[in-house]
Amino acid sequence: AEGRGFADDPARVVRAVRASVTGWDEGGVTPIVNSFPGEGAASQNPDLGPATVGLDLQSLRDNAIRAFNAVSRDVRGIQMSAALYSALDPVTPATLVPEAVALLRGDLDFDGAVVSANLLTTTAAGGRSVGDDAVDALQAGCDLLYLPGGQAEQEEAYRAVVTAIREGDLDVERLQASVKRIGELRRRPAAGNNPGMSGGVAPQQPVAPPGPVAPQAPAPAPAPVPPG
Repeated sequence: AEGRGFADDPARVVRAVRASVTGWDEGGVTPIVNSFPGEGAASQNPDLGPATVGLDLQSLRDNAIRAFNAVSRDVRGIQMSAALYSALDPVTPATLVPEAVALLRGDLDFDGAVVSANLLTTTAAGGRSVGDDAVDALQAGCDLLYLPGGQAEQEEAYRAVVTAIREGDLDVERLQASVKRIGELRRRPAAGNNPGMSGGVAPQQPVAPPGPVAPQAPAPAPAPVPPG
């Protein structure tokens, strides 16, 4: 989709992303790379409405995922896409699809923080509730929820996550692993003291469960860098 990628050539994308990540990081802003598994072939910008990617899985691997793979070891945070991928689940945004997150963890062997797509975008695209999508994103394997809405949306997501934990629909041990990854995002080197590219910070006002699985405080917003 127009405006959702640096270039058609994966090698050129990798060079541009690495330069962008280095620049942001040296300036004191730790970027989250987005949007996995790539939106360059999307029917439109997912922020503008429902978007689909019709590529088969091998084509995804040969193009956008190839670019992500080249930079995945240089960053600590990658954001999922809100687009629909025919090769994964043609009716559910990738950020809510366990197979999509598993592709990131498996193909790329990525152990950093996985950030959800904008949950206001996913709810608008599918007529779902913010609360349901918050729980679904965590169940899919996201570590951190990106929800830039107002207080009402934040509280709805929070209540839904707490309820899911209490009812056993979310695995607390898995959430605690997410909290550990979030902590790694927050412990990045100060600007000017970073010997190389490092990874991201959390998006604005993340939603997380209370008690033993809650991060200490919200972190500042990321600077998204789209590889493809």
